[in-house]
Amino acid sequence: MRKWKAARAAQAVLAVAVAGVLVAAAPPQDKWEQQVRTLLQRASNTTSSSGFVETNEPYLGQLREGQNTSWTVRLNAGTEYRIVGVCDNDCSDVDLKLFNPAGTMVDEDIETDDVPVLSITPPATREYTIRAIMATCSVNPCRFGVGYYGR
Repeated sequence: MRKWKAARAAQAVLAVAVAGVLVAAAPPQDKWEQQVRTLLQRASNTTSSSGFVETNEPYLGQLREGQNTSWTVRLNAGTEYRIVGVCDNDCSDVDLKLFNPAGTMVDEDIETDDVPVLSITPPATREYTIRAIMATCSVNPCRFGVGYYGR
């Protein structure tokens, strides 16, 4: 009985220690990241009214005016996607470009706005590259996020 209680106590201590590590590993959100997450939630609500659901974890980043960054995302064949960008209140223009695996641009939204939207229905499941461009940022760096929605 004592061994069982000691083992349970050790498990409880380990669980608390692991939880503490997990909490410590996740930095707190600042107000700009919170703005971006709120805007992504609004985008999710808007796209869900058209039958879209979130398909991937959102991408969050920060850029100075004039900078860009790229990353890849796996998109599934036959799924109709809306890829929506948002940025914090210090940003008034962020752009998105989408490239297929061969490096050919398949869609872009470079309008002067802070909510670019890309559309694609991939013919095959592949890794696509997204490039975000911070066109206008009044207080550098600006935070941005990209959400992925499919149906």
